[in-house]
Parts: sequence; C-alpha cells; structure tokens
Amino acid sequence: MNAATAMQRVLSRRDQIFFDIDQSKAVGLEIGALDNPLIAGGTGKTYYADYCSTEQLKLNHANTPTVNTDKIVNVDFVTGDRRLADVVPSSIRFDYIVASHVAEHVPDIISWLQDLRTVLKPGGKVRLIIPNKERCFDLRRSLTEECDLVAAFVEKRTRPSPIQVYDFYRWHERDGRLVHTPQQSLHMAQMALTTYVDAHCWVFTPESFLIQISNLIAAGLSPFGLEFVTESAAGEIDFFVGLH
Repeated sequence: MNAATAMQRVLSRRDQIFFDIDQSKAVGLEIGALDNPLIAGGTGKTYYADYCSTEQLKLNHANTPTVNTDKIVNVDFVTGDRRLADVVPSSIRFDYIVASHVAEHVPDIISWLQDLRTVLKPGGKVRLIIPNKERCFDLRRSLTEECDLVAAFVEKRTRPSPIQVYDFYRWHERDGRLVHTPQQSLHMAQMALTTYVDAHCWVFTPESFLIQISNLIAAGLSPFGLEFVTESAAGEIDFFVGLH
C-alpha cells in the first residue's frame, strides 16, 4: 500500500468543520458536546446527542474541574446503549453530524459509522476531531490496525474490551511518566469483563487513520467516502476528518 499523507490544516478549527456547510440552512447534530459545543446555539436547526441526559451529565461532572456544568448543552437524544437510529425520530434527518473526541471511545467504530449514516440525509457530511496519539497520553500505545476494528465489528462490542482497557490504563502517560501501575491496569481490565469502563478504544495518528479508513472503505465496511484527514496543527493534540 502506498504511504498515506494527511493534508496540512490552514483553516481555523471551526472553519475546518464548517467550511462547506451553510449552518443557517442546515440541520445539524453534535454528539458528546458536553459544555463546549462546536455547533453554536441558534445557528440553523441544531440537536445534541449524548449517552445520558443533561441532568445526569451535570451529576457525573459535578467534581470535574475542566467541565462547567452550567454550560452543558441540552441533550435532545439520549443514546445509552442504543443506536441513534433507535432514538432519533424518522421525521428528523441531518445534513451534517459533528463529534469531537468521541470516535476513539466508541467500542465498535464500524457499526457506529453505519449508525451515523442511517440518520443523515443523502449527501450528508460527518466531521470528526480525533486525538493524535503522538500529541496526547496515548503516546506509548500501539496504533490501531484494521483487524482490531473488524474484530470489534464482528463481535458487535457495546463496551471497551478488557485488553483495550488494560492497554489504555497501562500506557497512560503524563509528563513523561506512566500514571497507573500494572496492578491498577489489571484491576480495571478485570472490571471491564462485567461493566462499562471508559477508555480510548482506538489509537491513531492522522496518517494511520487515513490508512485504516481507506481500508474500511475498500472492504465495503464504511458507509462513507473520505473527504479529508488533516495533520495536527502546531500546539494542538488532534486532527480533523471529513466523511461524506
């Protein structure tokens, strides 16, 4: 396979998401916006989806110093362990879907992309922001391979696997040092056998994501074509993806 190259990002973060979307005329959905939505309120018709209600998000983040609970968005669609197709009325379909730092948490990213497609209008767009392992606490972790994505799809995973949880905790780095002991990591992996333990299930660089999404498209496993993958801009930890 030829080496894949991500494009340099010259637009601002917001413009990279919306450069070809007229929000004033479009119906949009943002997933996992929490207190920092990319879709500004009052811009066209906008909806928000999350795994739990606004009230529950406020309780969950009451002691999270980086989250302003007063600014958490009003969640329109609560997914829990259900698909968007199960909670979004058939009368509502979206021109675009935005998700920032969500995809890496999704246990089965192939099924998730297929679910997004079911609630998009024909010609709709998906814009993702994904952390670059070389710029964040995933630095020491191995890159996700196509077989990892397919295994999750075949198994129809609804929560991170024990091995993903172990890897996430075991190699979580901060200021050049590992945060958790092997014993702590093993304990979290054992918990993941019976309960949902949040983790970065997937580990990408811009180039590796470009390769893997291209592989999924070629295998007929992605319902979308690829518009772009950007490099990570200077001083930023993530990269941008456009699907259509």
